[in-house]
Amino acid sequence: MVTKDKIAEEYLKLGIEKGFDNVSLQNIAEKAGLRKASLYSHFKDYSQLEHYAVEYANSGLSKQEFTVNFAASDMETLMSELLDSIISVFTEFPVYGLLILTEQRKTYSKIYGELSERLNMMINARMQVALEYCVQRSWTDIRDTDEISLLFSTALRSYLVNSNVTDTDMDSLLRTFLHILRT
Repeated sequence: MVTKDKIAEEYLKLGIEKGFDNVSLQNIAEKAGLRKASLYSHFKDYSQLEHYAVEYANSGLSKQEFTVNFAASDMETLMSELLDSIISVFTEFPVYGLLILTEQRKTYSKIYGELSERLNMMINARMQVALEYCVQRSWTDIRDTDEISLLFSTALRSYLVNSNVTDTDMDSLLRTFLHILRT
């Protein structure tokens, strides 16, 4: 593994563990098995390291696939499999690190706010496609798939950034969403 990638990984892991505001260059160097001075041979400052970590995580995200099972026999199966697909993408490292980083930085950084919005749009777009398919199949007669997909993707993202989420939580979210679609 390239040293810059190892440093980026350790930065993301530490940020998930401690919160990104609590991660120092010294912490990163120790985790990467380097001296702090060695970090400067790879990155001129903390900001450049963070930018590289974002690029590194984005490259991991670009390799991921979201799936909507158009062969599903019912709405519950379709939405359950979509939920599983989204969860598997966004809980895998380094994408999970990117999700947490954007969540922690979005309120005071326009760049991270935009990146956070892009991640939301990725989830929302998959939800939108799945909901439109459910309407086409007459599994639901919702009128505003935009609003419902935004509601669900926002709730899902909230669950994803909470590191204590369990399968029971996800089942509850899916049941709630299916209830909304059926009413």
